[in-house]
Amino acid sequence: MVLASLLVVSLLGLALVQAVVVHQRQMRLSGQEQQCFWLAEAGVGRAVQRLAVSDDYRGEQWNVPADVFGRAGTGVVVIEVSQAADSSRARRVRVEARFPDDPVRRTVCRREFEISWDPISGKNE
Repeated sequence: MVLASLLVVSLLGLALVQAVVVHQRQMRLSGQEQQCFWLAEAGVGRAVQRLAVSDDYRGEQWNVPADVFGRAGTGVVVIEVSQAADSSRARRVRVEARFPDDPVRRTVCRREFEISWDPISGKNE
């Protein structure tokens, strides 16, 4: 009887530990997804700002150091700007954010859009 009770308590404890580990992994992944989302949004803003300054901007790789995030893990934002197919003034912007910059355990967010503006006045259309 005592051994059966001990077995039941051990199994309950094991199930509780497993649930805590799964929850911790889900929270870490959720945090990575949120950070990646905001890195991609920052990349979009950076691309728009750089295009407003220079019509010759073609993109960049933006390495965000780990100390910005307050923990280990760097972020990378790759911005690519190309001529849009249907307009001489429009640009196609592709942004890819990776956080953390790990070859196996990383989250990737992508944004793609077209922007056109009047280069003389600097206003978006």
